[in-house]
Order: sequence, then C-alpha cells, then structure tokens
Amino acid sequence: MAVVPVALAVGTHTWGLDDAAKLESILDLMRKHKVGHLDTARYYIRTYFLHGPDEATPIEQQMESIQALYQQGLFTQFGLSNFNEEQVLECYNCAKSKGYILPTVYQSSYSLATRLNETILFPTLRDLGFQIQAYSPMAAGLLAKTPEYIHEGKGSWDPSTVMGKMYRDLFYKPSYMEMLEEFGKLSDKSGVSRSGLAYRWVRYHSALKGNLGDEMILGAASAAQLEESLMELEKGPLENWVVERIDELWDIVKEDAPRDNMKSARKFLTDNIMPTVNIAVLKCYQMQDSISKVRGDFDALFQSWLSLGAETISQNHPDREAIQVKVVGYDIAKDEVYPDTLNDVDAIVITGSPAAVYEDLPWIRKLQSYLQDVYSNYPNIKLFGGCFGHQIIAQALLGDKGAQVELSPKGLEVGVHQVQLAADFTRHFPGLLHDVGEISYQLFHVDHVNLSSGPLPYPWINIGSSKLCDVQGLYNPGRVLTFQGHPEFDTFITRECVLSLGENWSEQMVADSLVLAEKADERVLVAQVAVEFLKSQDIAVVG
Repeated sequence: MAVVPVALAVGTHTWGLDDAAKLESILDLMRKHKVGHLDTARYYIRTYFLHGPDEATPIEQQMESIQALYQQGLFTQFGLSNFNEEQVLECYNCAKSKGYILPTVYQSSYSLATRLNETILFPTLRDLGFQIQAYSPMAAGLLAKTPEYIHEGKGSWDPSTVMGKMYRDLFYKPSYMEMLEEFGKLSDKSGVSRSGLAYRWVRYHSALKGNLGDEMILGAASAAQLEESLMELEKGPLENWVVERIDELWDIVKEDAPRDNMKSARKFLTDNIMPTVNIAVLKCYQMQDSISKVRGDFDALFQSWLSLGAETISQNHPDREAIQVKVVGYDIAKDEVYPDTLNDVDAIVITGSPAAVYEDLPWIRKLQSYLQDVYSNYPNIKLFGGCFGHQIIAQALLGDKGAQVELSPKGLEVGVHQVQLAADFTRHFPGLLHDVGEISYQLFHVDHVNLSSGPLPYPWINIGSSKLCDVQGLYNPGRVLTFQGHPEFDTFITRECVLSLGENWSEQMVADSLVLAEKADERVLVAQVAVEFLKSQDIAVVG
C-alpha cells in the first residue's frame, strides 16, 4: 500500500510567523516528520487554486487569466476546489482546447464523516489524472466534539455567530449526533483518540492513493498540536475492525452529508443571511462575438461587475450589510422581450447601445414608455442606466423638465477619463466617496444629455462632469442612478469596441482611443457605489 503523504498548509501569520525564527522552527518540525508544505505565502506558490466556481465570469476568461499568470512563472501547478464534476470537466476541456495549463490538482473537503466525493467526484478526477489533496480531515472540527458540546452551542458551534449558524446548518442533524455518539464509543473501545481515528483513516484507509500523488492536508492551531497530530499519524494503519466500524458510521450520515464547503456555505448564506438583489438587465445591444465569446453579453458583464462591487464592500467594509446580486438579461432591442412580472425584481439596468435615443425606432419608443410606467407605478424598483441607458432614462423621466439628448458638440469621449464629482452626489455615499473629488472609468459615447434649459427638479442631481461632457450621470436618491460612462467595461472590452465600432473614425482617433482605453481606472470603486445604491433603503422620491 502506498502511504498517502501529509502536507501542511502554512501561512505567514499562522502562530505569529512574521517572526522568522518561529517560522524556521515550524519548518524544522516538518522536516523531522517528513511533511511537505503547500505554501508559505511569502516564499513561493506551488499550486494556484480556483477555490470555487465564479458563475459571473465566463470560463474562457478565467482560463485565459490563469494562463497569463502561469506564463509569468508565478506558479507551477493549477488546481481546483469546490467544483462539481461538470464544472471540473468544463475547466479542463476549455484549458485543453486552448492549449493552456491544465488543472491537475483538486482540493477536496474529505473526512470519514464527509465522503460523498468518493463516488460522485473522485472517479472523474481519476479519469483526468488529477492529484487529490484532502483537507478538513476533522470535518471542520466536528469529529473532535461530543453531541453534548454541540447541543450547548459552545465555541465555533455558537448559534449566535455566523460560523456557528453555518456549522449547525451543515451538521446539527440527528444522524450526525448519533454518529458522534458512536464515534466516541469507538474511540474509547479502540484506545485511539478522536483525532487519531480521523487522521489515520484518511491517510491509510480512505480513497486517497499515495502512488497517484494524493496528499492529506493537515492544519493545526499551534506547534504543539501539530507535533501531537504528526506523532499520531506515525502510528500507522488502524485495525480492520475499527475501519469496518467507521464504514458503518458513514452509513448513518451519508444521506445528510454535505459535498463541499463552498456550495454549502453559499446555500446557507443565500437562505439564511445574505440578501439577494434581483436585477433585470434590459439589453439594448448584443455584444459582438469578440467580446461575448470571452466575457459574455451585457447581462454577464453586469453580473461580474456588480458581484465584484459586492465582494469588495464585504471585504473592505465588514460593518456594512453584505448582499449578492442575481442578474437576468432580456433582449429588448432585438426580440423586444421584457420581464413577465416585476414582483421579484429589485432593480432594472438599462445597458448601452450604438443606437441614439432620439432615433424613431419602435423598440426605443417601447422602452421609453416602459421606464415611465416603472418609475410611476413601481416605486420600490430602482433604475440604473449606463451610456445609452443614462440617456434614455433622462429623456423618459426628465424630457418634460427640459432634459434633451443630442449629438455632443465636443465629439467622442472614449477610453478612461476623469469625472469631477459633485459634492451633492458624493455626500450620499459616505465611506466610499468621502473626500473623493474625481473618479475615472471607461467611456464610449458621442451623444450627451443637455440640461442647459434649466436646473434639474428636486431631488435630481447631476453627479459630475468631465472636460468633454457636462452631465456625467443622474441621481435621484434611492430611486435612480445613471452614468454616462461604462464603468462595467474594462480595457479589453473598450479596446474591442473601438476596433469594432470605430471603422469610420480617423486613424488618429482610433489610436488615441486605444491609448486611453489602457489607462488605469476606478471601476471597482464605481461598482461599490452602484451596489450601495442598489441595496440602499432610502425613500424613493418621484420628482
């Protein structure tokens, strides 16, 4: 039997490892027990992992980004974690078809109490030649606890904490409580500690195969705990009757067992904690193939961009309510398809388009009437517009107040430009736009909103201006937010749009636009502003 090697995941902040001497003592301990280390954060990266599927980003784009990092020599192996078998195949086949580095390592949550991947996922991984790294051999600490401990809600099982709620959602079930009771009896009868049973089963008796490069990932809260665990592992295989009893314990819980941490955590957060903002994206243009095949159409772009904003807020502002966004696209220009009902819609996004708002086209007339109806009759639904979307919102809702959409006398505004923000706008987003006087993002327009006939009616605000455009967006607190630009675009998208839509431009205009498209921008900050608007509880005002 090929014994499964043990690897230790080491981070430089674990046990205060900023101290080089402490880090070296841990590495000495690992060498003593012949343990490999997966990663020491500052020292090298052996394997670059995608630790869960990104449903907002097309797989081609993800594989392209991984390949770019690999070509820079930043890692030597590419791995996946928390992907199901279909998602693994999708990543693998995409990378293979492009000639990119293949994913060859898979990190799986795997223990004697969480074994579903043995029959569902592992066969696919074996067919593709993956090395399997098993983490969480203690099932998130479950196997170290007694039913009484969990009943009392102590430590990480405290139901008043987010993690406690999630762990209890995963494992606080009659089958697992029965299994823990019997597991304790097995520990007493065999004379092997709970952790010893868990670790030695994974290393010596599980579906892992050392001769195929599989590893067990070991974590520890202290050097002493690590030493204790390693010494337990070196005691070798368990007795046959113990292994047979462990198989019987698995039969008790397998109907309730979770498959992976990511999917289970997402489901828990979705069902119990993290509210979802449901967004209908009204697509006024179908992206050209050079973009859609890599990044998707406008609905995918907004899903990715807004998700990035939501995730960044969660990371940088943990005091703020976390949300997730769910986007559904509707092709209103080509097929004139709109949502059947607005009962579950929280916001409507109107995208950009090469068309002009003032063109007398049936789909534009229909969209304008639709926006007027939503604004008047659905006060709880927010409206967000970009470029063409900004302009048609202005025409639909403020046309009778003097707003006029027309060809800009200052010409094209393409690429990354700085927008001077109005103080009346930034004060609505404290913490995000405090002391922010200007912001930059991608633009792509030749029409603009003209407000020269008079001031905006209360409470509407012009969010700011640039050298080439006096009205860079509109804001009605809690109800409407628009940008003349395309903050959902990045360099790649703007560049492709220039090459596709700039056929009749001068060579100099194309060249200048491509240079401006490459400039650094603050699209992530704008995404956070958009998310704050979408989740705000401001009273909607119809002006």
